[in-house]
Amino acid sequence: MKMEMTTAVIVLSVCLAGSLFVSDLAARAVPQDSSDRDRADLLDTAKSAGNFRTLLEAVAAAGLTETLRGDGPFTVLAPSDAAFSNLPASTLEGLLDPRNREQLRRVLAFHVIDGRVDSTSALRAGTAQTLAGEPLDFALADGRLRVADATVIANDIAASNGVIHVIDSVLLPPSDERSPAEAAFDVLQTAVERGAFFFNNGQAPACVAVYEVAAISLLSLSDALTERSRDVLRQALDAGGSSADPVRRAWDLRHAIDAVSIELSTRISDEASLTRAGQGPNRGPVSPNTSVSTPVIRPLFDFEGPAASKWFSVNDDVMGGISRGSFSLHDDGIGVFSGALSLANNGGFATIRSRATDFDLDGFQGVVLRVRGDGRTYHFSALTGDARSEVRIWESSFDTVAGEWAEVRIPFDNLELTVMGRRFPDVPPIAPDSIRSFAFAIKDKNQSPFRLEIDWVKAYRAEEGT
Repeated sequence: MKMEMTTAVIVLSVCLAGSLFVSDLAARAVPQDSSDRDRADLLDTAKSAGNFRTLLEAVAAAGLTETLRGDGPFTVLAPSDAAFSNLPASTLEGLLDPRNREQLRRVLAFHVIDGRVDSTSALRAGTAQTLAGEPLDFALADGRLRVADATVIANDIAASNGVIHVIDSVLLPPSDERSPAEAAFDVLQTAVERGAFFFNNGQAPACVAVYEVAAISLLSLSDALTERSRDVLRQALDAGGSSADPVRRAWDLRHAIDAVSIELSTRISDEASLTRAGQGPNRGPVSPNTSVSTPVIRPLFDFEGPAASKWFSVNDDVMGGISRGSFSLHDDGIGVFSGALSLANNGGFATIRSRATDFDLDGFQGVVLRVRGDGRTYHFSALTGDARSEVRIWESSFDTVAGEWAEVRIPFDNLELTVMGRRFPDVPPIAPDSIRSFAFAIKDKNQSPFRLEIDWVKAYRAEEGT
C-alpha cells in the first residue's frame, strides 16, 4: 500500500481517537438540539433513505461503522448511489477491494467533517477541514450550494450524532507527495495538537489514547522511522503497564513523541538542504538590536485597521502549560504582545503568530521591526506555515530597553532552526520565498507580566550595487 494512503489513515485514526473518547469536548459548529437525541444515528438515517446502499457498503468495508455510530457529532457529505454509479466500474471495485482498505478509508474521511456543520454555517465559513486532513471549499453557484466539485442536492438532514448533506458526486482527495519523514511528522503534529487539547481540559485518558494511536500506527510504517525512533516509541508504549496514572502516562508518551519529532525534523531539514545544494549557511554575527538605515522595500504589518485578526496566540498549552500571551491593537496603530508566563506543567513560553500569507519575499534579505519593550529578551521567528502544532521554527532573539523605541534588523540568514527548543545551527537558513508566517515569543522563565509594543514590521533588501 502506498505511503501516502497509510499515513492519511493514521491521521484520521489520531483525530478519531480523542473524539470517540470524549466527544463532548470537540468543537461544534451547531449545538445538539434536545430533539436530536430522539433521532436515528447517521448510518440508520442513511439506511432508511434507501439511496445510500453503496456508501453504507463502503463504510462497512472500511471498518468505520462503529465510528459513525459513535457520539460524534460528524457532518457527512453523503454521495448517493447515483453519484457512485458515475465512477468508473474499475475505480469502485478497486476501492471496495479489501486490499485497498486504507485508500477507501481516506476517500471516506474526505467526506466527513468533525462537528455539526449546517449548510448556512458551511457557506458562511467558506471552507471546512475534513477528517482526511484536507480542506473542502463551500460556495453558492447558480442558487445551489456546492462543495468542491459536487453539488449539494439535499442538505441539513439531522441525525442523533450529526448532520447529512447529500451530494451528487464522489469527492476524491488530492494526492499526497510528501516524503515518509514529512508524513510521519504530520501524524505526530496532529497527535500533539489533539492530545494537548484533551489534556488541558482535564481529560488525560483521552490524551493517552491519542498518543498511543499515533505511536502504534507509526511503528507499522517501515520506511518512516529510524530504529532509534522505533525503540523510543516502543519503550514508551511498553512502560504503560507499570503506570496507572494517566497524567504520568500522557507525559511519558509526549516526551517520546517529542524525541521522535526532533529526529524527523532533522531528516526533513537534511532532505531540504540537499535540494538547495550550494546554499550552505551564511551566518554573520547576530547583532539584532541595532538601528539601521537600510532601504525598506515592503511594509508587512503596520497594525492599522483589522490587523488583530491576522495574529493569534500559540502558548505553552500545546505542551500542557498554562502561560498566557495575547495580541491586541491600540487606537494609535500599535500592536501589543502582552501576558505572563507560568512554569507550571513544564511550561514557560508565550507566542503570537501571524496567519499564513504568501508574502512573496524572494530576493529579500530580512526584516526590520520597530518595537518598544520592557527590558526583557524576545524572539522573532519565521515559519513555513501557521499551524498551532508547527514546531520547526527559524528564530533569532533581540533585547529591549524598557520604555525605549528601537528599530531591530533581523537578517533571514541569522534565523536558526529550532525544534521544541533544540537548535540546529548548521541547517541552512530558511528560504525567504517559503516564509508564510511570522511570530513573536518570550521564554525567559520570568513569571512577571511582559509587554512588547510593535509599531511595524517591514521587509528589506540592499540597494542596487551595495
